[in-house]
Amino acid sequence: MRSVFLAIAMVAAFVVAQSGHAQPYPAKPIRLVLPYPPGGLSDVIARALVQKMGDTLGQPLVLENIPGAGSTVGTSAVARAAPNGYTLLFAYSSGLTIGPGLYAKPGYDPLVSFVPIGTVARFFYVLAAHSSLPAGNVRELIAYAKANPGKIALGTPGIGATPHLLGEIFKESAGVDIVHVPYKGGGPLTIDLLAGRVSLSWDGVANVRSGIQSGKLKPLAVTTPSRLPEFPEIQTITEAGMPELAIYTWTALLAPAGTPREITSRLEDALNKALATPDLREAYAGRGLEVFPNTPEQVSELMRAELPRWAAVIKRANVKVE
Repeated sequence: MRSVFLAIAMVAAFVVAQSGHAQPYPAKPIRLVLPYPPGGLSDVIARALVQKMGDTLGQPLVLENIPGAGSTVGTSAVARAAPNGYTLLFAYSSGLTIGPGLYAKPGYDPLVSFVPIGTVARFFYVLAAHSSLPAGNVRELIAYAKANPGKIALGTPGIGATPHLLGEIFKESAGVDIVHVPYKGGGPLTIDLLAGRVSLSWDGVANVRSGIQSGKLKPLAVTTPSRLPEFPEIQTITEAGMPELAIYTWTALLAPAGTPREITSRLEDALNKALATPDLREAYAGRGLEVFPNTPEQVSELMRAELPRWAAVIKRANVKVE
């Protein structure tokens, strides 16, 4: 009799174990790594997104900020994570397509180390000037810069950041000498731009909106394909004769390479459902963001197109990071 009970217990234990292994994904909270400091735009985008995705998946996505070395620290941490769907990456395109050209050993290959799930949102840039700068458009800025070489300071959130490289492309295309002043983040830069301690900045619409409305800043151009409805008087950079600067930054979700297709498909479905909700779209629009859905294959195509372009800009401008 004892042997019968033992056999029944073993069978029951086996059934429980098998049912545990057969639990559908996700069976526990998902860690979403943001390779940027807390409190920035990445937090705003990700927090609105994870709530919607969590509702679809039935498990929360827990944000974890791992900043450092131009986002390469957090990005490489995800590249080394187990490919089981429980560690994901929220990335800016700059970390995926600029970082590899800046750092000799970033710790990952964006095309090999990850499986894309999809893009999330994108944002364009405004070339904003302090009100004291005697230029009202790009043509006047170039003329003033040529007449005053080395006297205009362009503030950026850091060496190798997209606004820095936009500045390098502008200088090269226009043939002007503008001084680059790197800051440790966008907050200190905005303070100094509003105070006139630097004259120029390439920044997101949301970050300069209040400065433009108050008259402390004047917009010279936008990198959008068409003029902004809220600032229709601002010409596009293409209208200004510099289409090479019609650049935007996009964000995306990725998983470590080797993550099973059934898991990434589940995540892709949850992402697309989240991006289709009107309140998320409205929340992004209020921050100057545009929902930007793309398939995993299209994400890979974006990276393949941008990696050599940014590498060439970095090489021509001889950009070095410490």
